[in-house]
Amino acid sequence: MLITSTACLKEAIASLITAFVAIELNPGSEAASVTLGSNAPATAQQEAVQTATVSFEEKFHYRRPMYACLRFWYGKPEYDNQFRQLEVSAIEHIDDPRPPLLLQFLSLLINDSTFLLDEAISFLAQLKVKERARESQGGRYTSRDEESMFQHMSRLARYHISLGLDNLSALRRVVSLCPRLVTHQILVDRITCMLNYFLAHLVGPKSRELTVRDKSTYGFKPELFVEEICRVYVSLGLDNSESAQGKAVVSDGRSYSSELLDQALGVLRRVSVDPNLVELFSKVAEALKVLTEDAMGFEDAPEEFCDPIMGEIMEDPVRLPTSNNILDRKTIYRHLLSDPKDPFNRQPLEMSMVIAETELKERIQAWMAAKRAERSQGGGPPTS
Repeated sequence: MLITSTACLKEAIASLITAFVAIELNPGSEAASVTLGSNAPATAQQEAVQTATVSFEEKFHYRRPMYACLRFWYGKPEYDNQFRQLEVSAIEHIDDPRPPLLLQFLSLLINDSTFLLDEAISFLAQLKVKERARESQGGRYTSRDEESMFQHMSRLARYHISLGLDNLSALRRVVSLCPRLVTHQILVDRITCMLNYFLAHLVGPKSRELTVRDKSTYGFKPELFVEEICRVYVSLGLDNSESAQGKAVVSDGRSYSSELLDQALGVLRRVSVDPNLVELFSKVAEALKVLTEDAMGFEDAPEEFCDPIMGEIMEDPVRLPTSNNILDRKTIYRHLLSDPKDPFNRQPLEMSMVIAETELKERIQAWMAAKRAERSQGGGPPTS
């Protein structure tokens, strides 16, 4: 039975998020402290989290009921307010050696979405091939082993599709409640690249790889995934052409293109029953086109302006005191979230130790401003 009383709900939400994160830990590892807002339960603020190891697949067995709780509680003031308190605390403690609880939770939600949707896509692509081979044998494999394997893969596809949609829905709800944390440089590239990647498989040319004979057999409704992903784009505030998160979307060289957003908008117009979503997403598509045009023309950036790991122009360069290398702040943020060591020499490193390269940042900004001024005077971005 789901908890609905205010007093219990306040404690239950903190406990749920803590348990969600704890599933990922190993026994004997240093416990993750829970840092909440001032009104959060003392037990949730002070107690450490330790748990027995669970297998990689088994953790989804435990997390699935948690997705149902998140869905049920969403929109209830006590739930929403506590998430906002968690967000305030997480941003305040973002540079702490031990990542804040909500940051860990969001990072795991993104990881789970990536894994589940990737597996679902992989299984569907394999099933499309196997369906043809099966039909060539009269609609059923003559080999008992091959038929058994086909049925097993069908069940796996259905499982990952169903759980992947649950996870994506949970992520969308959390994003709408914690937009400042999700658009922080430590997370924004990860979530936008993930969204671009899966949208490209659902609405772009790659979607043909997923055209199995009967989608309902596997519970596959691509339009539901497209709607959820588009709602996340909207929740990220991507309708603002000045947003840092928008720049993260268009800088994704693997999956993003302006055509991708147009294709998604076309799907939304055909299948969505929410005209407001269609209107909001069309604004997102237009804003991202502006950012795409702005990003053109910076390909000849001096090497010292570019992040040595990501190869992109740095927005906020910092020096790592342990190796004396310079990286973009968001790059080292993401690295230290999972590995508290300098990526160049493996020495212990914390975000509080990095040194801002203010002079370099100013030179990068001046160079980009000069490039934009040159384009506005008639030079224009290079054409392909």
